[in-house]
Amino acid sequence: MPAGMLKLVVNGFLAGLVVVAVGEIARRSPRVADVILAVPLVVFAVYAVMYLQVPDIAPISRMARQMLVLVPLSLPFFVPIAFADRLHLTFWPAFAIGLMLVTASVSTYLWLTR
Repeated sequence: MPAGMLKLVVNGFLAGLVVVAVGEIARRSPRVADVILAVPLVVFAVYAVMYLQVPDIAPISRMARQMLVLVPLSLPFFVPIAFADRLHLTFWPAFAIGLMLVTASVSTYLWLTR
């Protein structure tokens, strides 16, 4: 297996492991899982890896500015899930509506800033 492919497989495995671990933590301690999910650990890791690969802060700084816009634009995803009981929604419809809302907000942003 080529080194690039191996690295991709390892990264995919690690990402899956994180998802499963946070899911298990959420089952046992939802509040701890909330903190883990709220803190953008992936962003920290990506920025560190980017800097280790190419020690230039300019692209990382550009990404950080984008994150300041994109994080608030992703918040509509949580609204139908957070209020599913009041809206009389089960999980999958609330999840689908959340995906539609975040898609609409990010798409609008991308269209307005093209």
